[in-house]
Amino acid sequence: MNDYLFTNRMERILQIANQMSKEGIITSVDLFIAACREATGICSELYLYLYHQLGKDFDVKILNQWSRNAGADFNFIGHYKISMDAVLIFEESNKKRKNYGQMLINEGHMIQSILQSDAQLRFMLTEGVVDGIVNIACVPRDLFVNLDHFKKLYGNRISKHCMRRAAHSDLIELKSFVIHEFGERWLQHINAMTEKEVLPIYIAIYGEEIIGFACYDTVRNKKGLFGPMGTSHKKRGNAVGRDLLFKCLNEMAELGYEYAVIGEAGPIEFYEKACDAKLLQTC
Repeated sequence: MNDYLFTNRMERILQIANQMSKEGIITSVDLFIAACREATGICSELYLYLYHQLGKDFDVKILNQWSRNAGADFNFIGHYKISMDAVLIFEESNKKRKNYGQMLINEGHMIQSILQSDAQLRFMLTEGVVDGIVNIACVPRDLFVNLDHFKKLYGNRISKHCMRRAAHSDLIELKSFVIHEFGERWLQHINAMTEKEVLPIYIAIYGEEIIGFACYDTVRNKKGLFGPMGTSHKKRGNAVGRDLLFKCLNEMAELGYEYAVIGEAGPIEFYEKACDAKLLQTC
């Protein structure tokens, strides 16, 4: 249980849930309402959505209607007492994290697991409201970066990794790296760049080996779109992705782009923290 790794936002959600919990035991409904009350990023958007859909004090009403089992069994995650229904939520959340190839359990993994598992909560919500929650919190989201603001904050930061622009001679090795680490889903974007004289692709190198890559202007051949980006599983947590991100965003700023759009980002909090990216609001 103690092996779970959480984003900072998830750590705050756990703290809020613990403060709300009855008998000091966190349940799935505590986690859901704590996510709404955390009030940053998608959690802020989620709260406003449910406020408009369900009305004022929706969080209190859900908590009051949800039936708790007094004296129920629990287990520990870290120093938190977690009810057995919530333990199953975290097990499922961790599976989703692994399926998406991510390092940390985030609020999207957890909320999707709650909606799939908590029959009481589902009974309180209409199908349309559930779909709205999923579209806000449980799917990849588009973000944008103000590049002038980015340059002022991060433009002089020095990378600790060896990075360079990819040459055409690197493409065979790069494609092999992408297939091995991420499957074939990103190959189409790299293949679309082969006719360009100067590739908008940067690679990170350790020894003679590619350990990460990042692109821009490759998705649908649209200007101003950052990505895809990926880091070798064995090098994650070493700021390789952040340095590749900075390299591309700095170059986009130098080319005169005012904004960069990060399309369908999975690790949303990573981009929010790394480059002050902001969510593009859903309709």
